[in-house]
Amino acid sequence: MNGLKDKPDWIDVLGPQVQVISSTTASASDYCVIDAIIPPGVIIPLHSHDDRETFYVLSGAAEGFCGGRWHGLEAGGILDIMGGEQHAWRNTSSEDAHLLLVTTMRMKQFFDEIGKPVSEEPAPLSPDALRHLLEVAERFGYRLSTPQENLAIGISL
Repeated sequence: MNGLKDKPDWIDVLGPQVQVISSTTASASDYCVIDAIIPPGVIIPLHSHDDRETFYVLSGAAEGFCGGRWHGLEAGGILDIMGGEQHAWRNTSSEDAHLLLVTTMRMKQFFDEIGKPVSEEPAPLSPDALRHLLEVAERFGYRLSTPQENLAIGISL
């Protein structure tokens, strides 16, 4: 993440950092291209939503869960996640995983609501931030899986 703290258009979405690199529109269903970084040790717990997401790994390595199993991805790897499919991410490497994400403007709007500007020191997830995430996810119709569902795929929350 060298230098990201100096780029005000990057936001931290509870661990991963994202930046929209396509033009934006008001239509929630339009495509949106997002530059994303999953730092080492960051986990994106199991969840689902109606927005389709296609991830392309630019550099580093990460594991994406979909289709009932983990997929190890390195530079050049692609993972296409259909709307409604449960999925998760984790970076177990010692380097940033740098990805391109093609999704909907609705997902960008969700990130805008739960995110904050990237700072030097990421703060741990506070009870207020968790409450906010749950409220926004419910309003968007996004499903966050239970701790037991996450544990069943190897994620301890």
